[in-house]
Amino acid sequence: MDMTGQDSVVSWMSKACHGTPFTEEEISIGNMDRTKTIPLLGDDYTPGSELDEQMIKDSPGDTTEESALPPASSTWAYVNFSPIALETLESLVTNSRTTWRDGCCNLPS
Repeated sequence: MDMTGQDSVVSWMSKACHGTPFTEEEISIGNMDRTKTIPLLGDDYTPGSELDEQMIKDSPGDTTEESALPPASSTWAYVNFSPIALETLESLVTNSRTTWRDGCCNLPS
């Protein structure tokens, strides 16, 4: 899923959590048969040059020490917040929401 899809899912989750009704278009999109939307690649698929523009290429003269090092390892981590911390965060966001909307940023209401 790309960032646009993530944005849509988050928006739908927000609507669902706030009890806001979905539009007919959202319901239609949400109930679409995904198996026929984008065909899956077959077993005989061989990657070609279609991704060349998206791939990062090493510079021919790049001989810096950083380029010789293996990539740093990364770790997936979950973060847990206590109920009190979440209540405090919600309070801060709720209290600052009107400040931002009425203040500097011209955010939509």
